Amino acid sequence: SPTRAPEGLWVEAKGRRMRVLGAYSEAAKGEPLAIVGSMGLLEIAVREGSAREELGLLPGDEVTVLSPDRS
Repeated sequence: SPTRAPEGLWVEAKGRRMRVLGAYSEAAKGEPLAIVGSMGLLEIAVREGSAREELGLLPGDEVTVLSPDRS
């Protein structure tokens, strides 16, 4: 079964905050999001877009995971 992040987590990267969701379909078109992928790794994405192009994110960029009480 797929790995899911705990509810209420957010991530911050390049000054942008985004929700950690359970599926890409939970985000609106063009909305930045984070998701735990099938390999159990945190993925940053833009629904129907490119996180690299729209957020300026590159592999190795710093990402901060925020607990629900800090979001």
